[in-house]
Amino acid sequence: MGLTLARWGVIGMAASMPISRAVFNLSALTMIVGWLLSGDFRGKLMAIRSDRSAVAAIVLFLVGALSLAWVSPITTDHRSQLLAYSRLLYIPMIITLVTTAQWQRRAWTALLAGMLVTLTAYLLDIWFEVPGTGSYGTHTAGQGVFYHHIAQGMMFSFLGAYGLHRALQGDSLVYRRVFWLVVALSTLAGLITVGLSRTGQLSVFAAYLLVVLTHLPKRLRLWGLALIAVLSVVLVLGSARMQERFALAVKETSSFEQDGEHTSVGARLKAWQFSVQLFEQSPWIGHGIGSYRPLAHQHFATSPICTLGVCDQPHNQFILTAVESGLLGLLALAAFLIAPLFNRAKPDSPAALLTLPFLAIFVITAFFDSSLQIQAQSFFTVITLGLLTVSRTSPTPRFSQATD
Repeated sequence: MGLTLARWGVIGMAASMPISRAVFNLSALTMIVGWLLSGDFRGKLMAIRSDRSAVAAIVLFLVGALSLAWVSPITTDHRSQLLAYSRLLYIPMIITLVTTAQWQRRAWTALLAGMLVTLTAYLLDIWFEVPGTGSYGTHTAGQGVFYHHIAQGMMFSFLGAYGLHRALQGDSLVYRRVFWLVVALSTLAGLITVGLSRTGQLSVFAAYLLVVLTHLPKRLRLWGLALIAVLSVVLVLGSARMQERFALAVKETSSFEQDGEHTSVGARLKAWQFSVQLFEQSPWIGHGIGSYRPLAHQHFATSPICTLGVCDQPHNQFILTAVESGLLGLLALAAFLIAPLFNRAKPDSPAALLTLPFLAIFVITAFFDSSLQIQAQSFFTVITLGLLTVSRTSPTPRFSQATD
């Protein structure tokens, strides 16, 4: 009973991730309760120990928790940041629960269904005011449907990469390949024509590039890379929205010393400058998880820059980790990102070739936002990485037999 409850909790997390944060949290609670009630902790421990991604996620969380050992007093900021990082523990739970092909199919179907609902609303929002969305029209549709535009950029980039992968699979039925090709093209068109997320636009190009290269024979990959580069340039030149967004980024970067307190890119650069100073003060162990926010508010107390959000987080996960957990935290974060690449891939899994595109999407976004801290982005990260991991690896024989 507990095992089935926990597995349905995972299904609920996958389906609600793109749509409802409240339902995701409720589903996560269901998963946790079911996981605890299902017992067989020795078997679960064996499965976790045999999976690099699970171990790396736990280590990254523990490093953050350990950083509080030298923080006094521990405040609400520290506790809330630790709570955000505790979502990393969902990954080993998912790995010990979604252990059969049947449950993996259910989880992927739920995740893709939620993503497709969001994509449909995102595109319809250009012309109609879809109930439940905050804005519509070509000038506002990209600002967010259910979530903020940066989180949507991550999700849509992965959905498009999945669609492109399925379209290029030679063993798929023709009508399915056509459907997924339409999804991939629609996602790309939506992101580059009305999307406001520059990270989403960079991510979708990187993810599509990696998908195409993995499907091409090695002898053709250089030609494929050149062709994709040309097509990318054509798409950028053909999108007034993309040119406008990136031209604005260049302008704000070049003038951030003068007006950085009033521009999005400039505020990020100011926050990064301050973060470097903090890192130099404590490079090995950092200032403790959750310490950035009070330090930034204190430093920028007389500046209007905090209204741009950079006092809550520096809009860079790597910088945030360096400030709060030092080099130890950066090493743990690097291990977390590298570990999925070393899992044994199932050759028959449709998700086997999507781990690298997922990591590219995460890294690009994490350079411009604190993706493990921000709720919507961390939801996407833990559920998608969890499902990618179980789709690439087989559980230990003892644990598989004991739980299935």
